[in-house]
Amino acid sequence: MSYQQGPKERFELALPKQSLVGCQLFPGIPQLCGDRVPPDLSATKGNNQVKLLLAATSCCLALGLSAAPALAKPAVSFPAKLLRSSQVLGVNVYDSNGNQIGEINDVVFDENSGGMTRDILDINNYLSLNDQLTPLEWNKIETQKTDDGNYKFVVNASKPELKKENSFKKDHWPDLNKAWTQEMTKNRNVKLVRMSKTNDAKLFDTTGHEIGGIKDVMVDSHSGKVAYAVVTFSNAFINKGDKLTMMPWMLLRQSKSASPGYVLHATKDKLEGATFFHA
Repeated sequence: MSYQQGPKERFELALPKQSLVGCQLFPGIPQLCGDRVPPDLSATKGNNQVKLLLAATSCCLALGLSAAPALAKPAVSFPAKLLRSSQVLGVNVYDSNGNQIGEINDVVFDENSGGMTRDILDINNYLSLNDQLTPLEWNKIETQKTDDGNYKFVVNASKPELKKENSFKKDHWPDLNKAWTQEMTKNRNVKLVRMSKTNDAKLFDTTGHEIGGIKDVMVDSHSGKVAYAVVTFSNAFINKGDKLTMMPWMLLRQSKSASPGYVLHATKDKLEGATFFHA
């Protein structure tokens, strides 16, 4: 399958001229593109998160993303935590007293940088709203690990603060790339996308041919930035069966002609050097 390529679509990704590091999309985990992973993660034998981290490391190296700038930094000052979208979407949120007040309905982030803009909260009963969603900045939500190894999210904002946010009807989402984008971010250069819409999106090469799909995304729990896309390739493109690999988010841009779909800006020979793993 392919799509009709839009004008200059294959040139739409503008990468910085300086040496790039896939994991520099968010601070705090420079060794992901080097030869180490955080001790608390690497010690968990067989853990799926470790598989993802190691795959991300090999992917950076295979794609030729220099690790030198990152390795020049000291060891991380805090344990880096990557969350899968399934650990964020639909997860309960709590107030500072430990009371469950709702859940995360979706997440909106900037496609260009991976930067997290807002969590979209379903906290109708808590705020006495009528079937509405409330956006809240990621830095106003604390991520806490639970006893069973999962995560919960604590809202560090009062009811009056939350009521000041621009809530909207569940079935009437604002246009993310028009007035709402400018109002919520104060930046006209962002391109907002919904996390829930990235999973199962189609993946294309720069010539417009379908080569696979996005199965998940990885988020840094501290900064809220989307760092990696977990992808699968068609056997006609790279014959790895149903195995997955990880791509730095900075290599992806939403297709202008196929929606939902993303263009992967990396050559086949580089991609074949990445580490693949079973889900």
